[in-house]
Order: sequence, then structure tokens, then C-alpha cells
Amino acid sequence: MQKRFLSTRKLATIALLLALHIVVTRFIAVETQIFRISFSFVPTSLCAMLFGPWIGAIFGFVADLLGMLVFPKGPYFPGFGLNEALYALTYGLFLFNKKKDFRHIFPCLILQTIIIDLGLSTLWLHLLYGNPIMLILSSRIVSAIVMLPVKYFGIKYTWKFVGSRFLKKK
Repeated sequence: MQKRFLSTRKLATIALLLALHIVVTRFIAVETQIFRISFSFVPTSLCAMLFGPWIGAIFGFVADLLGMLVFPKGPYFPGFGLNEALYALTYGLFLFNKKKDFRHIFPCLILQTIIIDLGLSTLWLHLLYGNPIMLILSSRIVSAIVMLPVKYFGIKYTWKFVGSRFLKKK
């Protein structure tokens, strides 16, 4: 008998996390033109921690694309889909099949903050709206500092109370 790459249970879990990501991103977020404070990292990180970096990256891109198709907030810009894929990829690379502790979570978040939050997102917002990069960057730094501990504890305790239990049921 041939073993399937993704079981029905895995696909159902990914679909549930995808729906949760879209709802959290579109309805439970504080958002301005420059920054967004959201808990969308929870389903993204959980998917990448459970299924690996590549499934996580696909999840991140598809979540952004479906979110914009179902609940558009302006024109679609693929740079933010790339950001979501990179978030999930880094979660998977740093946390898949690894202990969810400070020495794995914190470097992941620092890398994301520098490259994605302060680098790519600032560039995408500059290209989209034409605001000066330093103006965008100054508000994004504040947002990143606020979100760093939120993400750290969110990931740590989501894994403790949800993710580790999922693996025990296999």
C-alpha cells in the first residue's frame, strides 16, 4: 500500500489552521497603512511546527492569497504573500522537530523581525504608498518591539497547550 504524503487528518488540520489564519488576520487585528498587530502568527507557526518548513511556506502564501480573495482590503500585492511564506519557512526551519525553547524561538523571531518586518515589509509599503522609508521604518520598529514578546510567548504556549497534544494523538 502506498503511503500518502499528506493524510486526511493532516489536510483537515491544515485547512482548519488556514481558516483560523484568515479570520484572525482579517477580523482580529489592529491595522494601519504602516503596520498591523495581529495574532495570525499563531496558526502559521503551528502549521510550520507540525508539518515542516515547506508545507508551512505554502500555507503562508496560500493563507495570504485566500485572505485577499475572500476579504479584500485593497489590491493584491504578492510581496506580502512572500512575507507570509517566509514567516512560515523560518518557523519551520527553526522549530520543526526541535525543542520549543528560547534558543530556538528567539533567533527565529529576531531573523524575521530584521529581514521580513523591517526589511521587506518596509520596502513593500514604500513601493505601494510612496511614503519615505525612514517614516515607515520608525513606526515598524515600534510595532516589532511590541510584537517580539507577544510572538515569543504566543508560540511557546500555543505549542505547549495545542501542538504537543496534536503529536501525541498520532
